[in-house]
Amino acid sequence: MTIKIRRHIPAQGDTAAPVRILSHNRVKRYILQEGVPVPFLVDLGVMTESGKVVSSRYDKFRQINRFLEYIEDILPQLRRSRLVLTTYLIGKSDEEIAKLAKENPASLSVDELLYAATLTTDKNEKLALYNKCQELFPNDCRAFNNAGLIYFENGDVETAKRCYAKALAIEPNNPDVNYNAGVAAMAQGDLKKAEEYLGKAAGTSANLNAAMGTYYTMKGDYNAATKAYGNTVSNNAAVQQILNEDYASARKTLDAVAEPNATTAYLKAVVAARTNDRDGVYSNLKTAVAKDTTLKAKAAKDLEFAKFAEDSAFLAIVK
Repeated sequence: MTIKIRRHIPAQGDTAAPVRILSHNRVKRYILQEGVPVPFLVDLGVMTESGKVVSSRYDKFRQINRFLEYIEDILPQLRRSRLVLTTYLIGKSDEEIAKLAKENPASLSVDELLYAATLTTDKNEKLALYNKCQELFPNDCRAFNNAGLIYFENGDVETAKRCYAKALAIEPNNPDVNYNAGVAAMAQGDLKKAEEYLGKAAGTSANLNAAMGTYYTMKGDYNAATKAYGNTVSNNAAVQQILNEDYASARKTLDAVAEPNATTAYLKAVVAARTNDRDGVYSNLKTAVAKDTTLKAKAAKDLEFAKFAEDSAFLAIVK
């Protein structure tokens, strides 16, 4: 039997919500606030050590904040990597394993217990099984890592990081765990830690190039980001192209996304807005809000669509 234990990916694969303005005469609230020192912005020369934005670098400050507004919506897709564990479980059916996992987990091997977690879609049940596996098999990093995935998907990045730290204490050079820890660090804007972890993630089954593309974009090194993304087809890669004002490439990338979601459609609407394609704005926004109704409020406040804000067609979509 081949067991596929899912871990989490970057790739396409996530954080305080940005506050966007409704009208042009209101003060812009950025995710990264002026006056609050951000180490990587200091390193880039965008901020002073006191947190003041260098006047000649204010455009870069705005650009990085704009990317973070995008990335906080896309990063969840960057969180899923997979680890394929090949083993053979002989003598027990799925039903027997599921039953024993609930009634007598100590009678199962570590592989059987991890496999039991794949037999349910309930995250709480998965987490309970991973916790039991940690208790019974404290020297196996997989249960800690997989529990981290659940916490990460639930938005509890701090607990996820603690799980990854425990996994790395057992297997410091495990590429999948380092990858996951790197993505978690990026989710909190800790680029130094992200670089450290991703530097040990070579060999991961996840899309490391896409993660590095996101890392370099967050760092402000757009040339390196473009090189890292390469031919990656993802929402993240399209964001990089939008920031580079390469709208033709962004449109091509978004059209080629294998499993387009609400964010894909929303980014298409952004490209359309920036290229004065009114029909493209409306058609793609309709698709986006049909897949995710929370995007109505987002679009209504997004300056990307400011020039359409009074159009009846736009108002009908976001109401």
